Amino acid sequence: MKRDDLLSMLADIISRIIHDYNNVIGAVEGYATLLSAEVKDSGAIEDLNEILNVVSKASKIRNKLALFYRKNVSGKEYIDINDIIAQKSSHYENKSNIKVNLELSKNIPSLYAKNDEIDLMITEFFENSIYHSKKENLEISVKTYSIENDLILEFSDNGAGIKEENLDKVFFPFYTTVENNMKEGLGLSWIWGVSRRHNAKVEVESREGEYLKFTVKFKIK
Repeated sequence: MKRDDLLSMLADIISRIIHDYNNVIGAVEGYATLLSAEVKDSGAIEDLNEILNVVSKASKIRNKLALFYRKNVSGKEYIDINDIIAQKSSHYENKSNIKVNLELSKNIPSLYAKNDEIDLMITEFFENSIYHSKKENLEISVKTYSIENDLILEFSDNGAGIKEENLDKVFFPFYTTVENNMKEGLGLSWIWGVSRRHNAKVEVESREGEYLKFTVKFKIK
């Protein structure tokens, strides 16, 4: 089975799981809230507040998973993807002390998309490179151009790269190659989900220790 077919099947499974997940989280939150209003013991109140904090974190993970499986996107409009890339590049150069090389074609068409989701995609590309690069002098290159009916976005870095045997796994939710990872492992799965909802295909190539490159192909006609 091809990776994209497997990811689509996984997305459908996750959508059904989240329905039951919501019921469980809702019940835990409801009972914890009721108990916190009734108990007087300070230790018990602290424990209940910790339960509510965990529920809040679980709810955020649920919302991020929804970005992976959700099929439809409302509120689409024609946007300039170059503007989003330029803004994000400036932000991360100032924030993270990295070098960003831009090669943004002025001849690409507007993209019919949801602005906040394309913004999320670009953000996650930057976050992924910075978090996984393991390099002090990280360079990121972002390129846009069009070929026939495709608008192409290329995002690459000179970081640690990914082993070849792991390339087909990077878009799966919770998958990570980082030990003691403090993140949820959902960043690249969001990128796949956003691509899926915008009639796009995302590909990855890498050479361990040298570079990592993502290519997103948006259909524009």
